[in-house]
Amino acid sequence: MTRSRLWLIPFSILLWACGSDNPIGSQQLVGAYSIQRVTVETFGLEASLTPPEVTGFLTLTANNRNSLGIQSAEAELDENDAGTYTISGSTITLASDADPEDTVVGEVRSGGSEIQIVESFDDEGIPVTLTVVFQK
Repeated sequence: MTRSRLWLIPFSILLWACGSDNPIGSQQLVGAYSIQRVTVETFGLEASLTPPEVTGFLTLTANNRNSLGIQSAEAELDENDAGTYTISGSTITLASDADPEDTVVGEVRSGGSEIQIVESFDDEGIPVTLTVVFQK
């Protein structure tokens, strides 16, 4: 091997190491997740709720179904929904059975043990970003 091709060895090892990451599949995500934190941000101000001020769950099944519940008396929050989910890389998309066009997008973290959902919307003209963190 000539000296000019020696650089291929570490480069090949680097490519092999980077290419060996397994994408997250729905089978890795199947299970029950409990809510860890809900954060609401508006106009640069942020407020967070953690258990016991907020309770909730996210359940993902092997047939790509989900059920979701978030409750907080303090925040007057009582959401329950069911639907489907799809996974693409580290992005999870939850679609509601009630309105399949109503979707929320999240990020799968820590090899599938944490899911963070971020949703931005206007509430009577006020911009709001809601972040919900679930952990398996």
